[in-house]
Amino acid sequence: MNRLVICTDLYQNSDRNVLAGYLLAKKMDLRPMLYHIDTISPRIDKVFHPIAIKTEYKLDPVWGGDIEVIVSQRINSQLKRLNLEKEDFDFENFEGTINEGIAHLNSHPEIEFLSIGSTNHGNIHRLFLNTFAEKALSHLSKDVLVIKKEMKEIRSITYLLPYAPVNFDDLSVVAHIARASNAKVFLDCVVPIEFVGLNLEAFKDDPPPKEILKTETTVYSSNAEEQLARATKELKAQGVESTYSLKMILNKLPGNYLEEMVKKESSDLVIMKPHHYLFEHLTVSSTTLDIMRNLSCNLYLISKKRVS
Repeated sequence: MNRLVICTDLYQNSDRNVLAGYLLAKKMDLRPMLYHIDTISPRIDKVFHPIAIKTEYKLDPVWGGDIEVIVSQRINSQLKRLNLEKEDFDFENFEGTINEGIAHLNSHPEIEFLSIGSTNHGNIHRLFLNTFAEKALSHLSKDVLVIKKEMKEIRSITYLLPYAPVNFDDLSVVAHIARASNAKVFLDCVVPIEFVGLNLEAFKDDPPPKEILKTETTVYSSNAEEQLARATKELKAQGVESTYSLKMILNKLPGNYLEEMVKKESSDLVIMKPHHYLFEHLTVSSTTLDIMRNLSCNLYLISKKRVS
């Protein structure tokens, strides 16, 4: 059985993510696996034993007591708070850095996707360390579910499409989640048009700028409508009903308009595929980054490295 990896810090602020991940795993017929990365204990161990190749310790320097006993106790406490049974989960405790912990997940080919909580550390922290979601998208070929608010059920899904030919593999991801949750789907697309008017006297033989703009807008709109219609048809073929919205904008970034559409639809889950990266970071102009920072919606981020 494939797994849904639910990342937890074993504290109460990760309860929301654990519950949402568990409920979605059950709907999608996945085995939930709690995954804890112990970053502090190995770091302290290496400071006092710098020549050690592999860190080995019995006492946890943060919680105190035997590490296996303490972790087990905290797992039991977390599941008890959520009225969940330990037998319903697999569990792994990894000792190392966040990057090492994420890279280690590559040894689990049965992972379907990751579920993580959202913590706002601020822009300075993100500049140097970036977010767990960005690290996971960069180092894994797995999708990432970001839980920012309670999600006991998914009644509606918003799928944000770029102005590009429909990616049917990505569409299958949307259909799979929608069918498992019996959710309706909104398809949203914002098409940005960049246009600079031409001087009529300098280009007398060319069509007037307004005519050029009208022609370009018509072409872009027609192409976008065609792709949205194809997406709607494909979802229906996979047993999912959907509606779509299209907005054309001139010389503006699409982020704000997509945010308005998402707010209006109030979907339980927003699905999108980040496209713009600089090293491991989403770029400053990334629509995904804007939505992650400005909206409280739960996000399902499709990996650009995703293996179908």
